Amino acid sequence: MVRLVLGLIGAIGSGKDTAAEYLRDKHSFFATSFGDTVRAEVAELGLEMTREVQQNLGAQRRKEFGGDYWGNKLIEKIKSSNKDFAVLNGVRTFDDTNLVKKAFGEKYNLVLLEVEQEKRFERMHKRNRPGDPTSLEELRKQEAAEEQKFNFSETVKQANLKINNNSSLEDFHKKIDKLLKQLIK
Repeated sequence: MVRLVLGLIGAIGSGKDTAAEYLRDKHSFFATSFGDTVRAEVAELGLEMTREVQQNLGAQRRKEFGGDYWGNKLIEKIKSSNKDFAVLNGVRTFDDTNLVKKAFGEKYNLVLLEVEQEKRFERMHKRNRPGDPTSLEELRKQEAAEEQKFNFSETVKQANLKINNNSSLEDFHKKIDKLLKQLIK
């Protein structure tokens, strides 16, 4: 039975993957993500693996099958994981977070990862992931596209917890550990 579900929300390059991997590896959380689920469907359809294609497919499936399309897939994964703790990476829409909150009630917390835009761009440049922006202007355009497709700024308002991730990786891990001590009793 799931005791705690953390939803991670944050702008591109805010540390969502890093946080999810840390929770999985250090604290034995079941980790799943909207992005992995969307990417699997993009691959299954044989589409080009770009951020724009992923965003468009995500929005298309929500339009075709309802706003809870991706959320229901992930809720089922979490419930069937047989883990006490789960982290849901890449929450984007109001529907996503409300659906997960409805499924898990007070066991669900939405955590906003905050990082300055320039710092995020610097980190993305170092990680060199396909689809990452190659300029600060491109990052701004990607974020504007996400806002238009997902109304991201409204979803962010649903976060009941925040972690500032503007410093070192070690500091970020310490902040995650501190948050867990507060939540797991």
